[in-house]
Amino acid sequence: MYSRYLYGSGRFAQAIAESETAIDLEPTALFIQRNYGISLFYARRHTEAITQFKRVLEIDPNFVATYAWLVPALHVQGSEAEAFEWFIKWQAVLKTDRETVQRYTAAYKKAGWQGIGRERVKRFDELKIRSYFLEACLTIHTGDKDKAFEYLEKAYQRREWGMSHLQVDPSLDGLGTDPRFRELVRRVALK
Repeated sequence: MYSRYLYGSGRFAQAIAESETAIDLEPTALFIQRNYGISLFYARRHTEAITQFKRVLEIDPNFVATYAWLVPALHVQGSEAEAFEWFIKWQAVLKTDRETVQRYTAAYKKAGWQGIGRERVKRFDELKIRSYFLEACLTIHTGDKDKAFEYLEKAYQRREWGMSHLQVDPSLDGLGTDPRFRELVRRVALK
């Protein structure tokens, strides 16, 4: 857990070292193995993070939260087609209904990852699922910065865990120059 604090503070080398120590102490703990991948992801060591997330899913393909990290890591690295393949595997583990999977597939074929993002935003709003920070990270790839900021504002109001990672999450790199982002960082009081 200390590694989470460290990577949230931008201290990536220390976070990775802490995760490696945790793995040495408890090598079979999937949470720790996934957390190591998250440390690598935030450090922008995407190839290593992807390898680590896949390793976790080899051990347990039903460790569902790992997909939520693997898919963005693949996307940020520029592996859109592979991100989509893993996204569909994630939907299978979640037992997403066939119609929704077909909508995702059609959206991807029509507009690539932006289509997936728009379909997720639509589904998110329809079902009233409330993990605003994670949805903001996915929404940014649709090109709809306003919607991403709407979700980030809701995450801020709810004091969601991810808000402490505003400045380190690679999924949000595209927002860094926007004055709204700088204001949000100021309100969260991140340094």
